[in-house]
Amino acid sequence: MAVTAVTLESGQVVRVKRLGLFVIEHDIPRDVPGDYTVTVLFANGEIYEQPFDISVVREKPDKPFEDCQENTAEYYQWREYLRWQNGIVHYQSQIDALDRYFERVERYILDNCLSDDDRQLIETWQDFNSVYEAAIPDMPDGKYLEAIATNIFQAKWGEVSAFEAYHNLDGSDGSYAWIPQRIMELIIKLGETEERFLERSKREIGMMMVADLLPRMMEALQSDKAYKDMKVNNDATN
Repeated sequence: MAVTAVTLESGQVVRVKRLGLFVIEHDIPRDVPGDYTVTVLFANGEIYEQPFDISVVREKPDKPFEDCQENTAEYYQWREYLRWQNGIVHYQSQIDALDRYFERVERYILDNCLSDDDRQLIETWQDFNSVYEAAIPDMPDGKYLEAIATNIFQAKWGEVSAFEAYHNLDGSDGSYAWIPQRIMELIIKLGETEERFLERSKREIGMMMVADLLPRMMEALQSDKAYKDMKVNNDATN
């Protein structure tokens, strides 16, 4: 793997080995709880898990909970207050889990990307941040790809960017990390090794990814539009 010289705040230079693609994601599970949700019963009888906004402060009711009759205003105020309290506890558990995760990432990079001697030279957070940036391959994210599609390829769907329209399509309940999948798909198409692929710039990789993605995105959008138009016509004739 490539090695990059990084200058620390002290002026000393360390040599940082670059990790492979998605090594951190593979080797260090991100065990962070998801958003805090509450169960909501809608008028149609369907039950959903709905995110709960803890940024809105709920006041503690004056009346003791044990004195509240069910289905009264005080009862529902208590329920909201208790949900809010649970949400705060949940949010703190997310922060604690993220702290543990970042500690593992920091330890992994220091242990695997620096020599024993260079590791001793890391003194400040900025030192580690410089090492981190050199160790992690700089790959395009969704916003970067959308900017290329919109600004360079002029890709639009109606009044919005083609990327936004595509990712707003109604789909199944399944999901996956699509950026890593597309990057690996591109590497396979190019017939390159990971090492050779990482010699390319972030911009070049982004341009190739968008050029590969756009025809499929537009085809999916056209298919979705045709289906919706057909459904409207069928509903109008019935």
